[in-house]
Amino acid sequence: MNNKFYTGGIFLDIQKAFDRVWHDGLIYKLIQLNFPKYLINILKSFLENRTLKVVIHGETSNTGVIKAGTSQGSVLSPILYSIFTSDFPSHPRTITCLFADDSAVLAQGTTIKYILRTLQSFLVSLEEWLTKWRIAVNTDKTKAIIFRKGCTNYNPVNLELFDEPIKIIVNAPWFIRNSVIHSDLQTESVEDNIQELSRKFFTGIIDHPNNLIADQTDYTEFNGRYRYPYAMTKWSLPLKPP
Repeated sequence: MNNKFYTGGIFLDIQKAFDRVWHDGLIYKLIQLNFPKYLINILKSFLENRTLKVVIHGETSNTGVIKAGTSQGSVLSPILYSIFTSDFPSHPRTITCLFADDSAVLAQGTTIKYILRTLQSFLVSLEEWLTKWRIAVNTDKTKAIIFRKGCTNYNPVNLELFDEPIKIIVNAPWFIRNSVIHSDLQTESVEDNIQELSRKFFTGIIDHPNNLIADQTDYTEFNGRYRYPYAMTKWSLPLKPP
């Protein structure tokens, strides 16, 4: 941005990411990645022979076989998803950023038209990869953003994924203050949240049966508004000899 380049990004929303991990496709990739055979067999045993039934108003459906998805809450699920998406398509003029089921693709150039051509070229290869591995993208929640210092009057044509338009946000600032994010989303700041948790903690231990815990309230000050304000906690008091 210091060189007044445009930076464009596509932020993908994968539909039910962990639920779309195709078992046969995952096993195939494990083999291609030369995982030990014993480990592949363990993972096959972990994934296979899962069934489901649906019960509505006392009526039960036929038993279905689950051929995709990882166990909810399992520590293995994010790892298996990362393996399944390890061959996420790349492009010579883009940067791909992946973290669990969050995906972003960035491109940089001197003109918006160049960036859009580059990103659209990437989306073409992405369509093939998504179709091959049975992964779905929510195009309504997938967005593209053009970042640049200053403003432009250019109104770009939307990008497309599976013939669905991807909305493009232009003139996005290169940074947004935390105060603006908290105000727009109507969420409290981290500092306010910690202060509230701290007040609840100190208030709750006043009558604790363990004197060592109850005495922790002696290390706080009253600031005229809150009895136990986190910001006024005397963590820096020097230790006194017994």
